[in-house]
Amino acid sequence: MGGLFGVTSTTSNSGKANESKNYYFSAASKDNSSNLFLSTNDVYFSSGYDQLLSQAEGFSDRFVIEARMLLKFLGTTRHHALAAPMIVQKKGTWELK
Repeated sequence: MGGLFGVTSTTSNSGKANESKNYYFSAASKDNSSNLFLSTNDVYFSSGYDQLLSQAEGFSDRFVIEARMLLKFLGTTRHHALAAPMIVQKKGTWELK
């Protein structure tokens, strides 16, 4: 898949006392018409990406690069498609609009 690789966030119980924000790796098409949540294993991210999720709140809720990715489709939930990244090759930076 060619597209965008990055960190995205979801908020549970928005606006309530027990609100929580979780960060995930994701893959998306450049026009954001398709989006996959990625189930990752830190072993695959020796390049430093493995540190991004634990620090995501500090640098923002979004981190995106243009990439070419080999993904293994795992299935779907009610709202999301899930895949596991096998290879992520950075092609360039991406500016969020």
